[in-house]
Amino acid sequence: MINNLEVKNFKSIVNQEFKFKGLNVLTGLNGSGKSSVLQVLALIKQSLNYSPNGEKLFLSGDLVSLGKSNDILSEEASNEDVVFKINSEDNNAVELTYDFSPSVAQDSLRGTKIGDIKKLQEALHNLQYIQADRISPKNLYPQASTINRDLGWLGCNGEFTIDYINQNEDFTVSDMRVMKDEFSSLDPTRRHSVATKILKDQITAWIQEISPGAEIYTQNFDNIDSATLSFKYNSLSKRKSADRRPTNVGYGLTYSLPIITSCLTAKPKSILLLENPEAHLHPRGQLKLGILLALCAQDGVQIFVETHSDHLLNGIRLATKNLLINSENVEVFYFERNYETGITEIIYPSLQKNGRFLKWPEGFFDEWEKALDELLS
Repeated sequence: MINNLEVKNFKSIVNQEFKFKGLNVLTGLNGSGKSSVLQVLALIKQSLNYSPNGEKLFLSGDLVSLGKSNDILSEEASNEDVVFKINSEDNNAVELTYDFSPSVAQDSLRGTKIGDIKKLQEALHNLQYIQADRISPKNLYPQASTINRDLGWLGCNGEFTIDYINQNEDFTVSDMRVMKDEFSSLDPTRRHSVATKILKDQITAWIQEISPGAEIYTQNFDNIDSATLSFKYNSLSKRKSADRRPTNVGYGLTYSLPIITSCLTAKPKSILLLENPEAHLHPRGQLKLGILLALCAQDGVQIFVETHSDHLLNGIRLATKNLLINSENVEVFYFERNYETGITEIIYPSLQKNGRFLKWPEGFFDEWEKALDELLS
């Protein structure tokens, strides 16, 4: 669990402190700094993987590739030090300072640390980063290595998700995250039974909110180190259709699989970094994903989600109103980039127990109302 993060001189964030909760929703216009927060957390995790003592920053690696030092040092920085202060559980505070002054741009930099780096490593140990550029429909998906299988790593692009499902389809999903009748928009006769809590059936149950009747099937081919994904469709006239390739059922189903899988399988006290989980989904599917995120966060997983979707946000708001998650466990950040200075600024709309916001800043998911006013004028 990450409680606080202070960032100095990183991209458009000159000096900003973030106070986090279980479910952290990062919203705002493109280029306003939302992704930077996810990148900082991933960058720290990546650097600790390569340099456990915390005295070296690696800008390119398995989690993020941000280029060279001159690509991430803020143009408005008053000095050439990038500083990350991170406070994890048990009030363990760690300060990491890296000198960006070398005349030649580099993709790794030395720095100094203050604090218990081992406790920070423990806090970041179980971290998944599912980026916006995720797996698309295709015939074959790669199998994960033995190490990645042991870690439960889905890959930054979700590329190992199909292999993971195949290896863990009998995994028992937590009671707090299973699909229940009250979460579904579908009549029970029109959806796959959700009586079982095994992973394969729960993925199917949630994915039917995206595409009614859909059911997933995976298969591994060890001789070519690959896995396949297919879909069947249940209907009243025919119990199951023939297998359908991912390329024939649209992007949304495959694109959402890493998000759904990570939310259903993440261990308590683990961290999920999720970019635009709503991509390629219709409004109802986006709203249901918001509910799943809320259930997962209330079950002890810390989630950082970057989103442009008012539907996903509404799912979280409905989950709050219906007591599926405590409002005190949700923090919403609205990012703005000051036009004059280019510096990121943060507004906190503050989600209330009834699912409403204490304040609604200009530009915060208000385009629908603006368009409606214009249409009615």
